[in-house]
Amino acid sequence: AGPMVSLVVKEGGAVELRLLQGDGAEVPRVTLNGERLEADAVRELEHHDRLQLGFDFDFRLVIPGSAAVDSDDEAGLDPDTVLLSLMNDAKQGVLSSFAGRQEGEDSSDLQNWVRAYERATLAVDEANAITAEVRPEDNLFFELCWCVTKKPQIPAFAVFVKSRGEDDDQTLYVWSQEKFYSRLQAIRDVRLEWEESGADAVAEMLETHPQKDPWREIGPVELQLLEEQMAELLA
Repeated sequence: AGPMVSLVVKEGGAVELRLLQGDGAEVPRVTLNGERLEADAVRELEHHDRLQLGFDFDFRLVIPGSAAVDSDDEAGLDPDTVLLSLMNDAKQGVLSSFAGRQEGEDSSDLQNWVRAYERATLAVDEANAITAEVRPEDNLFFELCWCVTKKPQIPAFAVFVKSRGEDDDQTLYVWSQEKFYSRLQAIRDVRLEWEESGADAVAEMLETHPQKDPWREIGPVELQLLEEQMAELLA
């Protein structure tokens, strides 16, 4: 099967979706917010739109910088970047659908996407496994999101850091791929400390030195409170 849709990030950050259909080919099954798109359909997408390709692959559109984004941390994300959050497991067919959205792309671009997907998936799975083992009571988990950019030949992704709730999951932070890989190494270091010193020692370390917590973001207010606490201890 060929590409099903074309996604283009326009000037100003607008995202245009165009349904693709080969000569004489059947109209692909693509739905946007529950509405099935007809042949040659063109839509301008909005933050949190739901896109379904076929029957198996569901996506949620996240536009960094939108007022509706549930995170105070979008460090490292290009404002012209659009995130496609995979609601189901990504497969090569999905990557192929999006890899063909620009003219001039060749098979090497798809191979880059697949390699980047495999590496990112393993890294996110590792982060989730360590998190569930080291701090299960916090209900934290990571979610992989693919980035559709103006340079589609360069694979990119972001990671949502989320907290699992009784009714709904809450997005705490959005990390760029560079930041995620940096934090993953720190998470591995915490796990080694956890194995060597035990769960109680690690829990105490993360509580008394939150700036060393790789799962946590320290904002200006929290940093000031930490400085005041340190000053009191040293007084």
